[in-house]
Amino acid sequence: MKQYNKRIDDLELNTCNKNLLSSGKQERMEICQWFAKTTRKMVIAYWSIPTDEGVDLKFVGSRPFNVDKKIFWKLAKIGQKKMEKESKKLYE
Repeated sequence: MKQYNKRIDDLELNTCNKNLLSSGKQERMEICQWFAKTTRKMVIAYWSIPTDEGVDLKFVGSRPFNVDKKIFWKLAKIGQKKMEKESKKLYE
């Protein structure tokens, strides 16, 4: 998967490896929330690695979900489309 990054306000959609790190083979995507006035962020949702059955968006435990929901769903739709495309490439 090509490396991808899109940030809107304090939310960011980006590609990552199977361990949710930015280095290595880019196999999945995640949505992160940036902390105000810092260089720190936390993963709030990520997509499973594509399988022949497709992909799933998973939320991380009980992390706070205090985000702009319209922005979140905009990024989630982009991520879902990209992950489904990647799954089809691998399993068709």
